[in-house]
Amino acid sequence: ANTHWKSVTAYNDSNKKISINKVYNNYYDNYQGSLELKGDGTFTFWMNVGDPNDGTHNGSYTYDLDSQILNATFGNGEKAKFKIIRNEDNTIDHIEAPYEGYTVWFYKN
Repeated sequence: ANTHWKSVTAYNDSNKKISINKVYNNYYDNYQGSLELKGDGTFTFWMNVGDPNDGTHNGSYTYDLDSQILNATFGNGEKAKFKIIRNEDNTIDHIEAPYEGYTVWFYKN
């Protein structure tokens, strides 16, 4: 099943919580980042406006159950690790994704 997530908060490289607006400059009021994980092992990842066909917004992923890491490979060949954070009942609380020196937290939409 497809799962949609939206960006809610962010942390800088010192692990200090920052306003999500800093990640987006000031456009966040009009725009929210999104992460969609599809059941076929592909994803779409939006953090800013741009060309949806440039390879930086989609790709494929594998999931490592032991480490709770989604290993993402973007269409342009870039790789990233998205960390799954679970609640005590084992449901997913949020996903932590690296983006331009920040860690952005995505919550279920």
